[in-house]
Amino acid sequence: PFAPYQSSSERRISQLSSEYQNSLQFKIITDPDATPGLYKIPINISFNDENGNSYAMEDILAITIGETPNIKVYIKKSDVLQSNKEGKLTLEIANAGSSDIKFLELTLIDSDDYQSLSTTNYFYIGDVDSDDTESEEIDIFVKDTNLLKIPVKLKYFDANNKPFQQQFNLELDLYSSEDL
Repeated sequence: PFAPYQSSSERRISQLSSEYQNSLQFKIITDPDATPGLYKIPINISFNDENGNSYAMEDILAITIGETPNIKVYIKKSDVLQSNKEGKLTLEIANAGSSDIKFLELTLIDSDDYQSLSTTNYFYIGDVDSDDTESEEIDIFVKDTNLLKIPVKLKYFDANNKPFQQQFNLELDLYSSEDL
């Protein structure tokens, strides 16, 4: 998925004395449809020594493609509208980036605003593909508050197995009996 960008794919060094080194730079561009991951690029090096003997060698250069995942978490649906009531919330996790995420774990963090009625505060979501969503339904009892705050922690890996951890503070307005 790589191509030379604004230059050729060949470079020359006119002379390189022993005990010296020289670096070569190449500008490359990646195909926008390239799948994130590790790619191996073959490198061919040919040279002549001071006696005119020709040599050729091959090596491999490793390049990683990927971006930092772009995850959004929000309350998609709620039947909890008042404090001092129990109900269900649907939390949705959206992968708004171009890179897939793997091994996603969601943890509800304790708060004074609610009590979890679910059997656990840990939920394994798994893989969330690019431009996709996953949901988790939780049962809660909302304590006496006008604004429900639910802190959540996400742990996951990007397409290149780099670990990430993020915390989000989800909010939901609650209403009085008169307002309802």
